Amino acid sequence: MEVKLPLGKGFVVAELPEDTVVVESSIPRGVPASEVGGLVDSALDNPIGSPRHEELAHGAERVAVLVTDKTRATPVKLLLPYVLQRLGRAGVPRDRIVVVVATGLHRPHGYEELREVVGNYYVSLFALF
Repeated sequence: MEVKLPLGKGFVVAELPEDTVVVESSIPRGVPASEVGGLVDSALDNPIGSPRHEELAHGAERVAVLVTDKTRATPVKLLLPYVLQRLGRAGVPRDRIVVVVATGLHRPHGYEELREVVGNYYVSLFALF
């Protein structure tokens, strides 16, 4: 039996015995891009166990926004603009926002990898750590 296994941005094909039982995880379906803004706004308006971002950002000298690294399936490029717009409306100027790519134990990302995570516009706009 031939099985395609995800690897990086592609796949690798494995030849397995015919009696092999293959169990696949279910990947949750996403939402249409047109609904993302409303969902992000709703999440930011109703945080769980934390003050709203406007309260946290009020009077802050600097704000750090943590995003996942490229090993996670988080659509950072899609979500980040909404978060940054909300911070701007809360009175935080862009030059006081630092985007931190949380790599954990993974190696730091290079420029091209940062572009993959946050997109062309943001990689050139912010100091990314």
